[in-house]
Amino acid sequence: MDTSPSDSFLWFHPDGYLKAYEWANEWQEVKNVLTETMNLSECGYCTICGNYSICSNGQCTCPQGIDGETSYFIPLDDREPDQGCSKVTPLSCQSSQFHSFLELKDVTYFTNAA
Repeated sequence: MDTSPSDSFLWFHPDGYLKAYEWANEWQEVKNVLTETMNLSECGYCTICGNYSICSNGQCTCPQGIDGETSYFIPLDDREPDQGCSKVTPLSCQSSQFHSFLELKDVTYFTNAA
């Protein structure tokens, strides 16, 4: 049995996963840290749906306006909703008349506290 220390590292992936890797002739994932320690669902990962997107009932969507029809964000790819959303109009002082704050009710960052 080899008891020598191994090379290892943690990688916080852009999709919100924190994974541990070890070297054994190649880098291998050995642990998905947040899943094991916090028991998070897919929606529990802070960036699982990409930029400007939210996760609701296990589905990634772009936030809608108060009326449910106004779109301030559009999906980057309709077939892959977890790729995130893009702004309909760029944020700038010159186009501030096209922007307003959206209230997102019942939104949490992590679904379970440790």
